Amino acid sequence: MTDRIENKVQLPIAGMSCESCAHHIQQVVCRIPGVTRAKVSYPGKTAIVDFRPAEVGGDEIKLAIEGAGYAVEARASFQIIQTRAGLAWVQAFIEAVDLEKCNGCGKCVRACGQNVYALVEIDGRKKAAIINGDECLGDCHCHKACLTDALICRPRRLDATVP
Repeated sequence: MTDRIENKVQLPIAGMSCESCAHHIQQVVCRIPGVTRAKVSYPGKTAIVDFRPAEVGGDEIKLAIEGAGYAVEARASFQIIQTRAGLAWVQAFIEAVDLEKCNGCGKCVRACGQNVYALVEIDGRKKAAIINGDECLGDCHCHKACLTDALICRPRRLDATVP
């Protein structure tokens, strides 16, 4: 049995106007060596791609989508899942909070399963969320709760030595 590590990435796609666009993107992405599966949703404006990181990276997937005439949105909230031996680990984390967008509502603080957020006063006038990204386990509940897109989510480097 070959033990291959696969990643899954979810990308927000801009520029689709119909189901045919989604089908076209799916075909383009599936042709990339190392991509094992792709599912593109026109209503959801997303692409979910399973790939082998030893053979292809996220940048190549993004370039292929852009080469087909579509855009991977800059606000992409990458959630990468590493799968090995039937187990999965979420490998994403919230890197920072955009203080210009954060309205201090505290929804991320309440949604966070790891209690890594705190509301603080910025310059004595505005409340905003801060985070200790080193403590984030990557469940991304906070990202889903944020209504202002203030949370900046980044993929975490995957450790191939994880059993």
